[in-house]
Amino acid sequence: MEIVDDFFDDLEVRGTNVTTRRIYLATDDPDVLQEAKKKFPNYKFVFNEDSVASASLGRRGSVDNMKYLMADILFLSRSDFLVCGMSSNICRLAYELMQTLHSDATRKLVSLDLPFCIHGQTAQEVEARFPHTPRRRCKNTSSTCLHLPTHTSLPLKKNTVTANTEGAFPFHPEKALTLTSSFLSSLSGREIALQKGDRVVRSVHYYSRHRNYHDGFWHGTNLRTGKSGFYPIYKTFEVHSLADTLPFDWIDRREEQLGLDLRKNFK
Repeated sequence: MEIVDDFFDDLEVRGTNVTTRRIYLATDDPDVLQEAKKKFPNYKFVFNEDSVASASLGRRGSVDNMKYLMADILFLSRSDFLVCGMSSNICRLAYELMQTLHSDATRKLVSLDLPFCIHGQTAQEVEARFPHTPRRRCKNTSSTCLHLPTHTSLPLKKNTVTANTEGAFPFHPEKALTLTSSFLSSLSGREIALQKGDRVVRSVHYYSRHRNYHDGFWHGTNLRTGKSGFYPIYKTFEVHSLADTLPFDWIDRREEQLGLDLRKNFK
């Protein structure tokens, strides 16, 4: 909801009089609706009750469910600002329909996990413009400390090695998080080293199984080293794959030979 708050706050800063902060909430879980109303009383939530009811396991896939699902997608595509997860086919379809209504709808959406992607698309590569060394923490020479990245999910288990909330260990037990030894051994690979010019394949679908913390790092595989992990986005730039295509003038020549001018049909 922070993203939604920012959107409405920005409107008011720009001089738009927002009398009611209204959200169209598309979900298949009725508990989400009640939770949203309880936690955010300053918002008015609009939703399709029939759509929520038809999404139950017993009715999911029925004709009614598909009809209400398409209605949800249509309403989402007509929104002023769309917040959803691109790992969802529904979110991607709503965004694609939104693009047909605006010359550029990229600023009308924030994805909670993946960027926009297409099933079966070619791999996305970035190139390192600066070297990167995986971060370390702890200046204390009396102990060995390993930095825990902010995007790391910490599995908990009793009677194992402890780490403090700032990401260094050892520390005071009363402020400790517990970690499995196997997880600690894998932490060094959480960030990957980069040399200038390294090519990294972005792991787009990694975030369909893991949380995206939007902390300026992305998951990928270094093609030079073969290692996978997080890398800082600002130290890389996208590499565009260029494909040779035929010029379009051959179409015009073919039309002239056939005595056709297809452009007249579009005036």
